[in-house]
Amino acid sequence: MFLTVMRRSAYGVAGAVFLVVGVATAVAVALLVAALGDEPAPFDRRTEAVVTQIARTHGGGPARAQRHVRVVYDADGRRVTARLRGGHGQGLRAGDRVEVFYRSGEPDRVATRAYAEKGPVGAGTTIVVIVSVAAMSTVSLLACRGLLAVAAGRRRSLLPGHG
Repeated sequence: MFLTVMRRSAYGVAGAVFLVVGVATAVAVALLVAALGDEPAPFDRRTEAVVTQIARTHGGGPARAQRHVRVVYDADGRRVTARLRGGHGQGLRAGDRVEVFYRSGEPDRVATRAYAEKGPVGAGTTIVVIVSVAAMSTVSLLACRGLLAVAAGRRRSLLPGHG
């Protein structure tokens, strides 16, 4: 009797965890679908910047060490210092001049030419991500349903045909 109650409690806790994961991934799907048509504005401004610093970060795991390039430049009538997106510092030194691109209204977010020309992620990639996250949500919610059914005593097992 005690083991049955404990087993049902464990199924209930696991079911609740799967419910939280399922709902969170369902919310992620909704947010991705809502943002499907939103593409960032193109990089429409360019200027010349001076490299002020190349910082090396030592991260663990697959990211390992990375280099961040900081530049200073004039944009929209003011002096701006920012991190250069798409610039990993290959061949750059402090004091070098580089061509940078930014969006109107966002002069503090600059990028290299290669990064600016790359453009946003395509709609096909976004749809694949949405379908994948929706599948994860469905699996989590189905697991939740089965675990909670066992915890409530409506089923004896999660396996089909054994309930």
